Amino acid sequence: MKQAQKAFNLSKLAISMLALMIIGSLVWQPGSIGHAAAILTIEPLTWNIIGLDEDDLNAGPNTYPVGARACNSGDEAAQNLEFSLVWDDDNPDISLIGPSNYSLSQLDPSNCRDFYFQILVNRTDAAYDSSRNFHFNLTATGLDPVTTPNTTEIYVQPYFNENRQTNDNMSDFVIRGPSIVEVGQIVQFTGASTIDDPGMQQLEHLIELPPDLFRIISIQTSYTIPIVFSIQANYGDGFGWVNDITSPAYRSCSGDPLIPGQPPVVGGTTLVTYTVEAIDTGFAVLNGAVLSYNGGAYIYQPNATSLSVTVVDQLPNTDTPTATQTDTPTSTATATVTGTPPTSTTTATVTGTPPTSTSSATTTSTATNTPTFTVTGTLPTPTRTSTPTMTGTITPNTALTNAVSPAEARVGSNFTFTIRVTNNGSATATDVTVRSSYSTYETISSANSTKGTTNTS
Repeated sequence: MKQAQKAFNLSKLAISMLALMIIGSLVWQPGSIGHAAAILTIEPLTWNIIGLDEDDLNAGPNTYPVGARACNSGDEAAQNLEFSLVWDDDNPDISLIGPSNYSLSQLDPSNCRDFYFQILVNRTDAAYDSSRNFHFNLTATGLDPVTTPNTTEIYVQPYFNENRQTNDNMSDFVIRGPSIVEVGQIVQFTGASTIDDPGMQQLEHLIELPPDLFRIISIQTSYTIPIVFSIQANYGDGFGWVNDITSPAYRSCSGDPLIPGQPPVVGGTTLVTYTVEAIDTGFAVLNGAVLSYNGGAYIYQPNATSLSVTVVDQLPNTDTPTATQTDTPTSTATATVTGTPPTSTTTATVTGTPPTSTSSATTTSTATNTPTFTVTGTLPTPTRTSTPTMTGTITPNTALTNAVSPAEARVGSNFTFTIRVTNNGSATATDVTVRSSYSTYETISSANSTKGTTNTS
């Protein structure tokens, strides 16, 4: 059994949350022959079609993720990788926002890593039906560079707003996720919708994430049409989309279906999950849309809900300790009052241990000339203004949750295991270690966390 181990401390009198992300792949490991070497490949993950509302430039999305998967199919780790998106021509209305390249220290054999870049399309008439050529480039120490063909472009398509017709077959797109996130924390934002039968030939679920606050780690979408299945992307290619600008069939569905033998569409009840890392503090309102193509028509469904998210340096302390009062101000006293009593009642001045209090009591005369009166009873409870003293036992109280996504995968696909540890106690939990074991059918490709260190030994 392989184990992933995590050591860390959880802060005193605070809820500390640890997201331990372990990504494992189901791999086939035959014996190797010959010299060990890394073999790198690039697989595009996103649709080359981005768009603007065809009637209202200020409606709908105008930022889109463009990504690809780098894989090592060799039998040796690749070192010092650099993955970048490179423009092959100019277009002032299509540009990158955020990083144009990413670094990765090592990519182990039979492992993959996803990289996403954020594209901005200007809200101008000139952007409609314009395009910009690009390719992906991957380098590593001691290996020849790997690039995708320069026959791919990003194309700005005018989209019809589904909300402007009554006979729609798309439900509202609902975005959910945490409303407050800590820098360095790995979280998930989801978007859910329903595409009625028969589905769409091309289907994309978009959540707009500001690249200055979040880095996309991975995206996964599940569908129920044509069958229940999931892909590791936000884009379902139901019917062989052609994105080669040199092909006569460019921007059409004429290739192989996504699932051979099934109707060449995707849809049904769909759920997209964006796994992201918070990289800086700030505030954002997350919007999104469902974009589709079917029979020559480009349609989008803007989301009916948005999600406000704040990224902070540290999550607030939500632990509320219980204070114990060590003294009781309520007391009982007997006092003697002297003097000439009034006709009905006498106000007695009480001296002794209790705080100063005003008390009215009925007096009884015991003499004719200089009577003496005795007052008995329980004095009212005075109001305390002193600071209470807190007592009790201070102890840590840790809890552990574990989740895996997806629930099923094919050989060569990735699983993402998320382990979260919280301390609900009132004291520091020190030298905390989390160990997780996996079957021999799984290879741990990477492990990272928001606190402490990790290893996969």
